Amino acid sequence: MLFRNASWSAVASAYRSGVGLVSAFLAVRLLGAENYGNIATLISVFALYLSLISGVFIVLVAKLMASDNTTGTSDKTILFVAANVLTILSVVGILGFALLLSILAPGFQESGAISRVFWDYAQSGSFFLGILTALQIYSALNSAMIESAGRLDMAMKSQMLGPTVVLIGLLVLFSTQSQVAVSMYLLLLCAGAATDMLMLWATRRALILERLSLDRLPQAMKRIPDLLKSGSAIQFSAFMNIFLEPLNKLTLNHFAGGMAVTSYDLAMKVIWGLQGLFSAVTRVFLHLGSHGADVIVRSYVRVMTLIAVPALAAHALGALLLSFAIHHWVSVEQDQMMAFFGVATLSNLAMIYITPLYVSLIGKDDRRFLFQNQLRLTISNIAASLLLIPMFGLIGAAVGLFCAALYNSAAIYMRFQKVIGPAGNIRHALAGRLWGFFMAAMLLIASLFLGATHELNMLAFAAIAGGLFLLVAKEPITEELSRRLTTGAGR
Repeated sequence: MLFRNASWSAVASAYRSGVGLVSAFLAVRLLGAENYGNIATLISVFALYLSLISGVFIVLVAKLMASDNTTGTSDKTILFVAANVLTILSVVGILGFALLLSILAPGFQESGAISRVFWDYAQSGSFFLGILTALQIYSALNSAMIESAGRLDMAMKSQMLGPTVVLIGLLVLFSTQSQVAVSMYLLLLCAGAATDMLMLWATRRALILERLSLDRLPQAMKRIPDLLKSGSAIQFSAFMNIFLEPLNKLTLNHFAGGMAVTSYDLAMKVIWGLQGLFSAVTRVFLHLGSHGADVIVRSYVRVMTLIAVPALAAHALGALLLSFAIHHWVSVEQDQMMAFFGVATLSNLAMIYITPLYVSLIGKDDRRFLFQNQLRLTISNIAASLLLIPMFGLIGAAVGLFCAALYNSAAIYMRFQKVIGPAGNIRHALAGRLWGFFMAAMLLIASLFLGATHELNMLAFAAIAGGLFLLVAKEPITEELSRRLTTGAGR
């Protein structure tokens, strides 16, 4: 069951990330790099609010799964009601924030902070983004409920149609050579989010017999503070991680303009997509929280053996795709984007390899460490961004991310060893993977240099792509995923 969940989670995340990246390239072409950079900055501000609520839903999954083994049906019903009430309050909050931002935007525009175009979009687009975030909040609730029933695979499958709707809409607009307004783009994003919400709602109704009961409302209201308290460390961690996105974008927008934000956003879409892909695989460690250290460590060693090389190869493929895009699709500074992506790759790999241990600490409810570690991480990252971005622009943002990721990974690893136990002999387990890791690293470096050249050498592009295909085809995880998915499809 765990591997099936992880397999489908990886496939769905890969699909959503790939479709999202193609959609971003189309949006840049339709809106223009400067306009896209401004709207991407605004979207990242609303993502802050979503991250706060998502932290509670992660805790909800763990509590609902625990209620199956301890307190039983009554407690689960109360948790369902509490989560729904919290969702309603959150939706009201985000719509209120959207209204307030649209009203205050003209005043901020006169202050001279950021750019005037950004505040124009804030005034006209906040309503759409409020609706978009509200739909995403309700989707997150339904996804958590489905996952708590042990069907993470169904939760992930149900979120594959929404990005497809957005992509199809953008393709239609591109093929008709239509003049696309920002409001049309935001409407498309809302349509995709509404599709995901309806799919998740239908899946939840089919899988979970539990229905809301107003009789439980007084008890549920008492559980909301407990949910918020339990999720506070995760909320803060997620909030601070995502807070760095709008901070970096706002700072880049102010010092380097919307074009720099577009370069940052496209590169980070690949980075976050790959992190989401491999984090989806390791999310099953949240379900191992009740198991002993030996089970968690064995699972970690096995997962690392399977994903260490594919994770590096996936980043090489991401660099290759960016190389093609910046030569034939979008006009940005080629050498700066590839240098940024190279440094961001090192940061992302560190986070991917440490994520199973981080999720295990969440499962053990190690709130104090998660909160303190994230606070130190955030303060240092903010200081680095505010210092380095004005001096070095896009590269400064990458260096800040890299320093933060190294510190975060080391702190999580040491805490895991203290709270749960030694993380196993990873070096011995990966000894047989060194050649594949070396080849993936060489292909990544080649992809970065290829993207930074003035003209794209298609022969070199084809050679790198072929090397990556052969490398990944021989990886144990490729055969394992194919067998599991084929077996699952036949049932």
